Amino acid sequence: MCGSLLRLARTRRRDNDVRMTQIPSGRLELPRDPSDFDDAIGTPRPARVSLLALLSMVVGILTLLGCCVPFVGPVGGLVALGLGIAAFMMIRRSEGRLRGWGAAAAGVVTGLIAAVGGSIVLVLLSQVAYAAGAYQKVVEIGQRDDQSELVGVLTVESANAITKDELVSFRERSLDALGPIRGARGGARAWVEGYLQAGRLPPAVQQKYVQFGKSSILAIPLRFEKGDAALLIVFDHSQPDPQLSFGRVVNAAIAPMDGGDLIWIIDPARDLSLPPPVVVPAIPEVLPGG
Repeated sequence: MCGSLLRLARTRRRDNDVRMTQIPSGRLELPRDPSDFDDAIGTPRPARVSLLALLSMVVGILTLLGCCVPFVGPVGGLVALGLGIAAFMMIRRSEGRLRGWGAAAAGVVTGLIAAVGGSIVLVLLSQVAYAAGAYQKVVEIGQRDDQSELVGVLTVESANAITKDELVSFRERSLDALGPIRGARGGARAWVEGYLQAGRLPPAVQQKYVQFGKSSILAIPLRFEKGDAALLIVFDHSQPDPQLSFGRVVNAAIAPMDGGDLIWIIDPARDLSLPPPVVVPAIPEVLPGG
């Protein structure tokens, strides 16, 4: 009897393969592929998860985590986005044989966020790199002891406050501790090390110079003849300059990487709103009968 039932099932399956079925919508549906069934009775196979959907999700998540690395966000985000869209198309055409809409959607969303976020990071990094080249001229000018040229990059208050003695002191101390400047240091590690040096600023100095919407601090990694250091530039947003991306310079300090003392152009303890101190030459004492 079992053999008869098996032969009957096989006969019906052959009939279904040959016959075309009219469905209510008026369209003709071709017989399903025999590989879609598990056995001779015709039990449908469970839907498989789309490999493209899983790959899109994995690439999107990894790219989102590393989107701050230059070029990783835009490139990886577009790859995840393309894989997710391709997965959507394959799942839709599979007639139920494939699944993974959620994974494909996750890949598309994370890929889109990573691509946009990575592009923004790339633009910001390019602006910071351009600004670093402009602001490092402060050290070059300071080591040349050229007060007239330095005034051109300082804010109005700082230009009126700086003294010749401060500029001479900056030149002598920077050359003695680090030697002449050689240029900017490249690489993400150098920038991280530079910003760590900003943490050496006393809280009172940070509170004085970091004011939301007005002034901020930019740490630029530099290379000198005797070692590396970070240039801590305090810039003023309210006093823009075509050559300086973030605004004119309020003050600047060199922070040696070996932990040496900060070398300021202007003493941060001074109130820049007050006129510079006037040095009165000492009057020689005249002895009676001299």
